[in-house]
Amino acid sequence: MKHNLKTIIKVTVFIIIAIWIIDKIPFDKNINQAITANIYEDGVVIGQTTLVMNGKKSNYLFRQEEVFGGEFLIPYAEKTDREDLKTYINWNAEHNVQSISYLYKGIIKSAQDMGVVPYLLINNSMTKFAFMLTDHTVIATSDELYELYIKHITWYSDTKGTSIEAVNKIPKID
Repeated sequence: MKHNLKTIIKVTVFIIIAIWIIDKIPFDKNINQAITANIYEDGVVIGQTTLVMNGKKSNYLFRQEEVFGGEFLIPYAEKTDREDLKTYINWNAEHNVQSISYLYKGIIKSAQDMGVVPYLLINNSMTKFAFMLTDHTVIATSDELYELYIKHITWYSDTKGTSIEAVNKIPKID
């Protein structure tokens, strides 16, 4: 009986450790794509730009946490079109708004430092998105995403702050 109890305890401890380890290991997906998007000023499309995304998107098995790390080059936003710039996009587990931050030559840069509002809307495959530059220009892959973005996210140039309206009503982008 004691031998069976020891075996059960050992197996249980092994399973708990295995689950803990699996929970800590990200499952990476390579993202290498160029996506064309519209450039909006005051609700009017003034042109197009192509975003280049090269990096890894990490997913975790038991958490809704997702992180992209790599190049997210926006030629229209000159500060973000640098070779040594690493971009991080974090998917929020509770809401459908993502945050963006940067690392340039070992120095952490805020999105505002790079001319980008720190929140964006982007789908899991990173093929549909909308985000705003600090000059209020919006870059979006569709009119619907442009409208969704400006309805929910506001950038205040004077305070360099952002407000998100009705965050719980922002739908997930497929």
